[in-house]
Amino acid sequence: MLRLFFFTTTTFIVLLLPSIITIVTSSTFSTNEAVSWAEVTASRLVSCYCNQLSGLWRNELPWQSGNTLETLANFVSLLDSPLRYVFYQTFIKTDIFVGGNCYDDHQWWLLGWIQAYSVDPNINYLHRAADIYDIVVKRAWNTRQCGGGIHWCPLNSYKNAITNELFLISSMRLHPYATLLGKSSTYYLDWALKEWQWFENSGMINNDYLINDGLR
Repeated sequence: MLRLFFFTTTTFIVLLLPSIITIVTSSTFSTNEAVSWAEVTASRLVSCYCNQLSGLWRNELPWQSGNTLETLANFVSLLDSPLRYVFYQTFIKTDIFVGGNCYDDHQWWLLGWIQAYSVDPNINYLHRAADIYDIVVKRAWNTRQCGGGIHWCPLNSYKNAITNELFLISSMRLHPYATLLGKSSTYYLDWALKEWQWFENSGMINNDYLINDGLR
């Protein structure tokens, strides 16, 4: 099964904003000018593309709105922007399955909610991320195929690189909040180590240390 690359105006803006944010911290560029560009770009991303009825962004796939959420959270963390109000608006309009059917899609949203929590500490955002994580662990980790790892979709046992890489980083990003979320202090760390042990020995990393797409 192939996924089409869905590139839209919204996607372009989401890709552009982190570049502008990087410029903001560069001593070789006018900080005031870069900040102005970042503010205009983020403002347009919200005012022109954010659908207040659905909590998603127009002209992009649902999982890409998870990327947009994380990008805005990164922007807010740097410039303390009032655009943080968008996080709650998106939270109340969406649920844990908003990303789509596949487990990589869910985890883009998971990372978005962790970053939103880091700049706007509404505990509901963190619980949303943890709930998504629990679903991935319960439904997607199995040892029947390839001895472990997270499979791509509920009806597809294909184990691809991005889904497992996202699980690894999601585990590490949740680790500092383990006790706050009612888990043992090493719960997420243990999963991260388990995932990495499997991933490192899965055969997806070749002799040149390039990562192949996945396993069947």
